[in-house]
Amino acid sequence: VSGDANTDVYVEGLTVQNGVADAGGGVYVVGAAVTLKDCIVQNNTSPIGGGLANQGNASESVTLIGCTFVGNSSLTDSGQGGAVNLYACELAMANCTISGNAARQGGGLYLDGVRAGLSHLTVAFNAVSGTQATGGGIRFASMHTESTMENTLVVKNTSTGSFPNVAGTAPT
Repeated sequence: VSGDANTDVYVEGLTVQNGVADAGGGVYVVGAAVTLKDCIVQNNTSPIGGGLANQGNASESVTLIGCTFVGNSSLTDSGQGGAVNLYACELAMANCTISGNAARQGGGLYLDGVRAGLSHLTVAFNAVSGTQATGGGIRFASMHTESTMENTLVVKNTSTGSFPNVAGTAPT
């Protein structure tokens, strides 16, 4: 999904599956404001964001509503964000399920420099492995990540390293 600060993209009810890419195995956001509603992102793979990733442009925003991320992976040596990897953007995520994803860091979500509002999520049964394994469920990778999290369940994630559920600066 590519655009500029004036580009709004809305996708509803789409299944994105079996993608392979250098970044964002299922969905890759470049410079646009993207909303995914009631979408399924499954069985995708990439070194950065197995299911979804962005370029890291401050004009980007990602809104995920009622989406399911399952079976995505980012398992290269430095793989980040099995389901979602976002950098330096805005994220609003509500009523989503992130389950059964795998990475080296951030088995479910890997957020770096992101202003995130996380609400009514289930982040469970994701895994991280390897020498830098941390944040089986969620990895907040930067002290500059400003996030709020409410009514969110982060449980039963695993790590061969540290912090099986949440790693990094805790959201308020």
